[in-house]
Amino acid sequence: MLIAFAKMGMAPFGEKSILIMDMSGQYIEFLCGLKNGDIFFSWSKALGGNYIGVFTYYVSSPLSFLTLFCPNSKMPIAVLFLTVLKIGLAGFTFSLLLRYKFGRYDVSTILFSMLYGLMSYNIAYSMCIMWLDGVIWLPIIILGVEKILEGKNNWLLTFALFVSFISTYYISYMTGLFTAIYFVYRCVENKTGIKKFFKYGFKFALSTVIAASWGAFLLLPTLISLFQGRIGQTVNDYSGKFNFSLFSPKLLYKFLPGGYDSITNSGTPFIYCSILALLLFLIFFLLRKISLRSKISTALFVIFMFCSLWFCKLDKAWHVFQYPNWFPYRYSFLFSFLILITACRVFMEFKFKRQTVAIILLIVCGLDMYVNTVGILKGLDREFRYESYESYHEYKEKITTLIEETKKDKEKFFRVGATFERTKNEPIAFGYKGITHYSSTYNRNVNKFLKDLGMAQAWLWSSYFGSSMVTDALFSVKYVLSERSMPPDYSLVNQNGNAKLYRNPYVLSIGMAVNGKSLKEFYFSTDPFRTQNDLVKALAGISEDCFVPLYATKSNTGGVIQYTFTSNGMPVYADFGSGNNGRDLLVNGMYVSHLFTNETRCVQYIGTFPEGENVNVEIKGSENVDGKFYYLHKENFKKAVLALRISEMSVEYCYNGRIGGTVTANEGDVLFTTIPYDKGWKAYVDGKEVKLEPFANSLITIPLTAGTHRIKLTYIPAGFIEGICISVIPGLLALFMLFITKKIRTVKFQKTK
Repeated sequence: MLIAFAKMGMAPFGEKSILIMDMSGQYIEFLCGLKNGDIFFSWSKALGGNYIGVFTYYVSSPLSFLTLFCPNSKMPIAVLFLTVLKIGLAGFTFSLLLRYKFGRYDVSTILFSMLYGLMSYNIAYSMCIMWLDGVIWLPIIILGVEKILEGKNNWLLTFALFVSFISTYYISYMTGLFTAIYFVYRCVENKTGIKKFFKYGFKFALSTVIAASWGAFLLLPTLISLFQGRIGQTVNDYSGKFNFSLFSPKLLYKFLPGGYDSITNSGTPFIYCSILALLLFLIFFLLRKISLRSKISTALFVIFMFCSLWFCKLDKAWHVFQYPNWFPYRYSFLFSFLILITACRVFMEFKFKRQTVAIILLIVCGLDMYVNTVGILKGLDREFRYESYESYHEYKEKITTLIEETKKDKEKFFRVGATFERTKNEPIAFGYKGITHYSSTYNRNVNKFLKDLGMAQAWLWSSYFGSSMVTDALFSVKYVLSERSMPPDYSLVNQNGNAKLYRNPYVLSIGMAVNGKSLKEFYFSTDPFRTQNDLVKALAGISEDCFVPLYATKSNTGGVIQYTFTSNGMPVYADFGSGNNGRDLLVNGMYVSHLFTNETRCVQYIGTFPEGENVNVEIKGSENVDGKFYYLHKENFKKAVLALRISEMSVEYCYNGRIGGTVTANEGDVLFTTIPYDKGWKAYVDGKEVKLEPFANSLITIPLTAGTHRIKLTYIPAGFIEGICISVIPGLLALFMLFITKKIRTVKFQKTK
């Protein structure tokens, strides 16, 4: 595997990196974020929120903590070696299973372990590095099942399931389902009697329950957090009965080394694990030494696994009944495992000079799997391109310098925005409080709220793109990273290359005492500028609008739409709706952005121009765009900011999942915060717990009485305390059972003696 990475020219062996798709946008950033110590809560996740889902889904593997020893600017190199380590460990655990199952630990064991470690699934899905933990623990889980079927204790199975659950709970669902089917398969193959079947089945079920209960402290709050995001949202479903044609050339291609079609939903399963394994698997059904019962039960098992890949409804069940968005057939390594374990069984039946043949096959299959590995890596590179290591390294170094500047600020709470990005998880990676976030454990209510305010949002992510001076003030954005000019009121703090760090003079606190009645009367408009106006008026108690419509003359010549207006010296923003085709936006002939992508379907800052200047806005290559232009009325905006500063909360301390300060309120006021609402929060006013009230199902508000109050908010993920109780009680029962068992054995031994 390491040689294949070197062949691809990946750092430290070349100019490329291991970064591609989710590895680039999610895993690498969350691994960088491990140094922040975030597990339960993070202010870096979309205004701040439950982080345990991110932690458990992406980085909870014990092996992830090895990356703590690597600087974030060199993280792709660390992840490359971590990938090699995980694939090596997959081969190692498979060898332990083979040793136990066949009683041999020789070259033939190494041969089949190599095939397991380098099967196509591991190469194609190596970018989702957490999934490899499922591949590592599967052989140990199966070994535990074999021990149960031999009448031995179930502690190995329990331990393996537990570690699998906390390392990669998503894939462990698939391995758990497969293991249950494997248990039945082996009972049928062994002619296990009804009495023993229920006896062994009880041990198997007990192991699963105990392992799940041990992991409940992590699994339960993670499950609850997922219902805030993707699980709680309706997603696209399968449209047909079959995922692919049985005689599709793409499928047949996957049975050859280097077979790659796509990692998207249009692709077929990655099931190649060598020509040798496929041949030996077919020979299995021809050997006389193999009983007919074994042949039939094995055939039925393999057919079922293949049908799971083929039939849409079965495939969906394996994916936790959620339609996979790209990376299809995430359980296909189970099919390859079944082929390999059957092939190894055949090889062990041969009586020729097995070691000599194994050495020859090790060399031949080693070349076969190397070709397969390089072929798949090249296929991924052609389809999505591996990123340059140097570009990643330089970007990290450049932005880190500017972020370190913000950390010199002694203010207890503020956020940082960015008008450019490498990924949407940079707040987590760089360790600053931000707005942009992308993961399967997003908060859909927060995403919708930001979108209603005119900010960019699509699928599972939210973004700072589309921000305005108003949203910057309300969301406590004190610093902004930008490669383009910001409104003149923002002062330049530092610059590194083309990246600039600006300070916002109108930043407000994370909490403000506002009139509760006005807030309840607020409602969202389809126009983001009107929504921002109404929100500011409800919060500040003013009647004037911050954003005022700006008349612009529209013309359409040769597919180029032009808007012209005369500047009044105020910052100008625009909303061009949701077109389907990307079009270039130019202001006075200068390129601003490419409209109608997911990142640019949002409010656009047009610029601030000298009073009286004629401004020309062009949208090239567009047939019909209905643009709305607004200018920010500076006096009204400043009036609103001053009104809110009078009643803002003075933040005295802020940690992950904990914040406190003082605020002065009038009768009927509530504390409006820009903290996302979550059942895990508890609020205390002057030491007494009060009930939280959600604003727009998104943000926390706290009822107040007249006077000055001390505010404290603490966060514990919903389900964590219950999970701890579930984890501890079975553990104590298990220890008690061990103690009783030992006592009984001791008594029996003494009586015998």
